[in-house]
Amino acid sequence: MTAVASRILDAPSARAWTRRVAHALALGETVFAVFPETIDASKVIDDVAVAVDGRGCTVKEIDLAVCALLRPLAALAGEIGISATAATTPEMFVAHPEVPPVIRLSGFGALSEGEAVQWVATIERIARASSKRPGQGAAILCHVAGHTHIGVLPSPASHLQLHWWVGIPSATELLLTCRDEREYTHAARQSWREHVLSSLAGNDPLLADALWEIVFESDEAIGRALRGYAARRGWNSAQLTKHGANEIVPSPLAGRNREPPRQRELWAMGAVVQTEEFGLELHSAALAALERDAEWVHRLWRGQAALVLPVLEDLRLRVCQRLSDVWGTNWPFRWERPQSEEEYKEVKDDPLAASWGFLAHLHRVALNLSRDAAMGALVNRARYIRNELSHNRPIRFPDYRVLHDRAGDLLWPK
Repeated sequence: MTAVASRILDAPSARAWTRRVAHALALGETVFAVFPETIDASKVIDDVAVAVDGRGCTVKEIDLAVCALLRPLAALAGEIGISATAATTPEMFVAHPEVPPVIRLSGFGALSEGEAVQWVATIERIARASSKRPGQGAAILCHVAGHTHIGVLPSPASHLQLHWWVGIPSATELLLTCRDEREYTHAARQSWREHVLSSLAGNDPLLADALWEIVFESDEAIGRALRGYAARRGWNSAQLTKHGANEIVPSPLAGRNREPPRQRELWAMGAVVQTEEFGLELHSAALAALERDAEWVHRLWRGQAALVLPVLEDLRLRVCQRLSDVWGTNWPFRWERPQSEEEYKEVKDDPLAASWGFLAHLHRVALNLSRDAAMGALVNRARYIRNELSHNRPIRFPDYRVLHDRAGDLLWPK
C-alpha cells in the first residue's frame, strides 16, 4: 500500500472497528466483514486475527479457493483435519473437539456466484448450531471485499453479524494522516494538502495518494486526475448509473450510519463515501466520470474555504489592529469614511470591523497608506481571495501561498 493508505489502519475509527469485530468473534459470534474495493481488506483482517489471538482464541485460516470444489462442510472438516464422516452436519461439526475457536475464511471473492451462495448458507447453519452450544464450536470470520457477491450476504442475527467498513476513516482522520506524512517543505503546502485532500477524498486513502501532488495544480489537472482514477477503478458513466449513482442523495446525517446506503453494489465498488463531517456522498472520481464536475469542484472549494477563510479573518483583524496602533482608533474616518452607512456605523463602534473592500479602498486613496505598497498588495490579494471564496469559487494554490508568505513577512516577522 502507499503511504496514506497504509497509515489509515492506525486511525481511531479503524481500531474501534477492529476491536468490535474481535470482540464479537471472541464471544463466539460469526462475522461477515464487508469492505469497499478501495480498502486493502486483507491487512485489516490480519489485524483482527491478531486481536482475536490476543484474547486467547486460536485462529485457523482456510482459503476457500483451495477447497471450492468440495461441499463446504466437508471442505472445512478436511482443512481442519477432521474426518468428513465425523462432521456430516453443522451440529456435529461444532461439537467436534478439534474445531478451533475461530475460523478465518479467505478467498470468498474468488468463488462463483453459486459457490458463494452455498458457502453463505453453510456459514449461517454453522453459526446457528454454534449459538445453541455456548462455549463450543467455531466463530467464523469471512471477509467480503468488493461488489461481486454483495447481493448474497445473509441477514444479521443474534449469532451472526455483518460489520461494514463504513465511514472509515473520517475526513478529519484523513487530514491528520496527511499531516503525519509531513514534507517539511513549506507550511502553506502542508495545510493546503491536508484540507483539500480530506474534502476531495473523503474516506478513500487511495485517492488521497493519487492526488498527493496534483492538489497544488489547476482545477483542470485535478479533474483529469479524478477521471484517470475512475478509469483505473473501471468506473464509467453507464456502470455507475446502472448501480444507482443518480439515486444517491447527499446527506450529512447518513454519514453517521454504520451501514452503507441501499445501493450496496455502488458502495462496495468504492463509488460512495461516508464521513462524519460530510455525510453520504458520491466519490469525487465517480462525479468526474459522470461529468458532474460542479459537485467535485464544490468539494475543492469546501476544503479551501475551511482553511483559508479563518486565515483571512485573522489577517483582517491584524491589519485593522495595526492601523489602530499606528493611526489611532479613528483611522476609519481619518481619510475617508465608508460609503456604506451600515459599515460606517460598524466601524464607528469598532474599528476592527472594517471590511476588506474598505481596507483596499483606503490603501488605494489614502496617501499615507498607499506608500506602503507591500501592505496594499497584501490587502488587495486578500480581498480577491475572500471574494472568490465568498462566491463559492475555488482559488489556486499559488494565490494562497503568496497570501500566506506575505502575511507572514508583514504581520508575523521572524
